[in-house]
Amino acid sequence: MTATIHTTFLSSAKGLAQKPPSQLDLRPESEIRAQLNSHIPVTSERNVWSYWGSGFDSMPVWRQRNVINWVRRDGKRWTVRVLDTVPGSPNHIHRFIDAANLPAAVNEGRMKGLHAQQGISDFVRLATVYQHGGVYMDVGVILIRDLDDICWSALEDPSSPYQVGGALVANIAFVSFFLASRKGDAFIERWLRVFLEIWRDRDSHDGSHKHPLIRHLGLMITPAFPETTDWEALTDYSTAIQACTRVRTNREPGPHGFDGPAYFHKHFFLLPLFPEMAGPELTGAELVKALLLPYTNTTTANTNTQQGEAGATAAEDKLAQSRAHELVHSALTERSAYKFYGAFADFGIAGLAAKHWDNPQHANDDCLPGTWGDIFRYGTVHYQQTRTITPLIVPDLGEATEVGMLEAVAGTA
Repeated sequence: MTATIHTTFLSSAKGLAQKPPSQLDLRPESEIRAQLNSHIPVTSERNVWSYWGSGFDSMPVWRQRNVINWVRRDGKRWTVRVLDTVPGSPNHIHRFIDAANLPAAVNEGRMKGLHAQQGISDFVRLATVYQHGGVYMDVGVILIRDLDDICWSALEDPSSPYQVGGALVANIAFVSFFLASRKGDAFIERWLRVFLEIWRDRDSHDGSHKHPLIRHLGLMITPAFPETTDWEALTDYSTAIQACTRVRTNREPGPHGFDGPAYFHKHFFLLPLFPEMAGPELTGAELVKALLLPYTNTTTANTNTQQGEAGATAAEDKLAQSRAHELVHSALTERSAYKFYGAFADFGIAGLAAKHWDNPQHANDDCLPGTWGDIFRYGTVHYQQTRTITPLIVPDLGEATEVGMLEAVAGTA
């Protein structure tokens, strides 16, 4: 059945084509797992970086599947690594990151707080792409397009001005769950240095929004979260984003001062968060339900009115199938990657797909054979889009600050 439904779906899916098998890593899963649990020295900038504190094998199954599929889709051209903080691990962060590029709390193993692991991962993403180059992705990211197609070809092109790639939220905040950068980039260096300064003498996120380097930016308040959200806690959690905003909105004084707005405008390959890297709803709850439905070819589905298996009428079944087709087709044709958030549950967001799939009882709900999940997961590896990606025109950032890299903005105490 499986081969048939994939062929049937692709035959009527506009904007998709079969990815040549010769471009895929089709080794047995056991071999890919063994590779992910081995130490592979860095030999180029074609690195995919990620992080899970307790190691790859301890990750929820659907997150492991994400990483394995990164290897299947792009492993012939990229080296995928999941770093950790497990003593003696071949992929321990200190085997790839200089201690100087991590705060003392990470180097000494004394990070604490609800989002301690997130704090470590924020440093891992900045330090790895700065020291070695490549692409960092959270393990909650399902990759849908080749990394070269998303932005790396533009970053690698010597005639292109682009040095950094990623997603922008509402033309305001640059997020970092997908962060591509050439080795030694000047913006990433400053972002990391500012972030390190914020974390100096700190072992948790608590109160970091009040740090002199970023307090002038205010709190991150967004309508995507409930009105009852603890905005200070959310802003603390988002300190890495605030550090980036600090750099991209500041012009360092002097003839050789770094011009953050100009660099951001000229050298960042920006994509809109939605639809390029996120779904139509923050939670993904609708997609969870759709992926569990048995696949039906919506172009030939029966339209009679007899009762369906779940007690719904055939018309209701057809409507559900049509919506599942819409969600899966748009994901496979309109997105380069699909980010599923888990930590947002700590800020009042209920029904998150990531939390559902993290539950061992629902570990395979995203890919059950014969379902729309089967189509979706297969397509993220075996299909390729026919559209061309065009980067955003960088918006006007407004008035910039003019202070030294690690100097506080006056009048914001």
